[in-house]
Amino acid sequence: MKYLIDTNLLLWFAEGNEQIPIRIRELLLDEKSIIYVSMATLWEIAIKQSLGKLKIPCPLEVFLDEIRWKYNFLILSIDESHILKQSNLPFYHRDPFDRLIFAQSIVENLEFLYTDSVFDKYREL
Repeated sequence: MKYLIDTNLLLWFAEGNEQIPIRIRELLLDEKSIIYVSMATLWEIAIKQSLGKLKIPCPLEVFLDEIRWKYNFLILSIDESHILKQSNLPFYHRDPFDRLIFAQSIVENLEFLYTDSVFDKYREL
């Protein structure tokens, strides 16, 4: 199965946070799972880190290498179809990064794994 994870899940997973629901943790650790991380997630992390609003456990370059090589997650680029899809989503969620990541999950037919319950509203579409 293929999954796209949100920013919070990526950060929690990288730090070993116990708040990740067991079902999601098992999916992230399952060798059969193909896990994608959006370029929007990496962009958001880079911005928040540079503003001092987010601390990650290592330099950003090392963090990116860990995503690819330690966790074997794939990076999902942003393209025009993702932007067009997010422009048509209702504004249940106001965060532009989260809206774009969710739109990517729809366009790419990836199951979206998230922590923010506001995304439950999009499931009703």
